[in-house]
Amino acid sequence: MTKPVRLAAALGVFLLGLLASSVSRAVPAEESPGFWSVVPHRTVVGGREAEHGALTVLVDGGAPPAGTVVFTSHKEIPHLRINLRRERETAVLVHQGDKVLFRGRLFYAPPFNSVTVPPGFEPLFFHGDEQEEPCRSCHRLEAKAGDRLPSPGPGPASMCYPCHREEFSAATYSHKTATEWQCLVCHGGETAGVDGSKYWIPAELSQEGLCLGCHKKTAAALEKHEYLHGPLAMGSCTSCHDPHGTRYKMLLHAQITDLCVDCHDLRQDMLGRPYLHKVLEKEGCVACHDAHGSARPFQLRMQPARLCVKCHPGIGATDHPVRGHPVAGGKDPRYENRPLSCVSCHDPHSSEHSSLLPDADVMMLCARCHRYGGS
Repeated sequence: MTKPVRLAAALGVFLLGLLASSVSRAVPAEESPGFWSVVPHRTVVGGREAEHGALTVLVDGGAPPAGTVVFTSHKEIPHLRINLRRERETAVLVHQGDKVLFRGRLFYAPPFNSVTVPPGFEPLFFHGDEQEEPCRSCHRLEAKAGDRLPSPGPGPASMCYPCHREEFSAATYSHKTATEWQCLVCHGGETAGVDGSKYWIPAELSQEGLCLGCHKKTAAALEKHEYLHGPLAMGSCTSCHDPHGTRYKMLLHAQITDLCVDCHDLRQDMLGRPYLHKVLEKEGCVACHDAHGSARPFQLRMQPARLCVKCHPGIGATDHPVRGHPVAGGKDPRYENRPLSCVSCHDPHSSEHSSLLPDADVMMLCARCHRYGGS
């Protein structure tokens, strides 16, 4: 950016003119349309500065906080990127001269967290005819056959690379399809997606159908499962996995236990207790539960008694905690319609008491099944 352009951009941000004020008063922020952004930024492209002047932006009715707005200029065409904070509504007004380029309330939430989006907020995608129009003089925005082929290495030929290369720079683990810039394998490009975006997931494919089309081993395993993980059953693989890249193995959005408890609302109730099952610290929830599905309730990898004995081999079918006491078979006195197992006496996640027992007094635990004068 040249010095005059940089100065014009700065003036556009911090010296908010009468036009911006009048537009803001004419359309109150609460009456502006609400948009759901699936990416953490919104890009606005203006006309040539020599003809239309600098871009002016208001964020939440005033000057943008530091780091919120990034101005650049390419071939005298101003580009504005507004960085959005996750799951927070941001009112944005951008104009150039007397033309309003964007006005609305933006709410950023990744696709896997759509439940947090306020009612009435419509999905907002970049790749629509009107939004793309200012970009066409410099960028190729129509897919070619070669865009479906692998294009690894520095400066790949994919049309997506110039604008999206920064999105994967911080990823430790990357989806191979994304690493090779085969974006159109997932994002279509031959038919329109949803809500007017050309390069969103094709409308005729669910996430489940799209992902399992390549991940055939997982698809075959799921055919045998009676119990499926809720997000997968709804066709939402990205509830747990990032389809591009992330800092965590298996392309997870977070460490496995953190990811599970965020949805299962157990963070304070489970992880806040003084005694935590060691396997949660070492391996996470997937040590006992299959993250996709299982033939058993709660997506357990094995029946509870077999599962526990894998790590606690000293416990046999009887003689725990005293000689002759069974650890399986019969009815569970704590949970109706469940068989007796280790979790009849121990909480498999955490407890306020040692040995993951539900009571501090062991005799009180025994009394749940064994009444005075008999058992």
